[in-house]
Amino acid sequence: RIKRRDLFSASWIRNQEDRGACNGFAAAQALQRALWLAGRDKEILSGEFLYSHMNGTPSRDVGSMLDDGMELIKDVGAPPYKDRHRRKFKSSDFTPEDFRDANERKAFEVLGVDTELELAEGLAKGAVGVVAVHANNSFMKLDKNGIAGGTNGPGNHAVGVDDVKIINGELCFDMFNSWSTNYGDQGRAYLTWDKHLKQPNQYHYFYLITASRTTNTDDIPEPQKVN
Repeated sequence: RIKRRDLFSASWIRNQEDRGACNGFAAAQALQRALWLAGRDKEILSGEFLYSHMNGTPSRDVGSMLDDGMELIKDVGAPPYKDRHRRKFKSSDFTPEDFRDANERKAFEVLGVDTELELAEGLAKGAVGVVAVHANNSFMKLDKNGIAGGTNGPGNHAVGVDDVKIINGELCFDMFNSWSTNYGDQGRAYLTWDKHLKQPNQYHYFYLITASRTTNTDDIPEPQKVN
C-alpha cells in the first residue's frame, strides 16, 4: 500500500496566506485529491473560489463552518487555480469561466464522520477528508514521530486528511495543511483523535469525500492506476 504523502507530494500543498480561508483551502485540496484518485489529471483547485462563496459579499473575510465547504464541493465545485485568484475572497472577483470550470469538478458522494473508527475506516478505503483542529502555538511543532503538538479545543482551523497509520499503537491521521511547505513535514503532520480531533468533532461537521464527479454527468471514472 502506497502512503498518500508519497502520492501527494509537497507540490500539492497550498498556502492560504493571511486570509481566514482555511476552510476553502482544505475543501479544495481534498477535492483535488479525490478527483485525481478518480482518474482526472492533477489540478490545483482554487481554495480562494470556495472561500469567496463561504464568505458571501462582505469586503472582509469573516470565517466559515466546515459544512459550508462540504455543501459547496457537492453543489458548486471548484475551478483550477489561476494566478488572478490569489488573495481574492469575494464572489465578484471570479469570472463566468471559473463558475463553468467549477461545475465540472465536484464531489459526488460525501459522508459525515462522528467517530475515530469512521474516520480511520474511510481513509483506509481511499476517501479524502476535511476535519477541524484547534491550532495553537504548540501545533506548530512536531514530535519525533511527526505528530503535531496541541491540545483539544473547540476547533479554529480546517485541514485535510488523506491517510491513516498506527504509531506506537495509536491511530494517527495524516494531515495536509494550507500553510505552505514551511509548516511541519513539507506541509504535513499526523493528528490523533484524542489529542486533536475529539473535541472539535463536537462542534464541527467532519466529512469524507468517497466519490467525485469529473463531468456534468454522474459517471465516475475508473480509479487512478499507480505504477
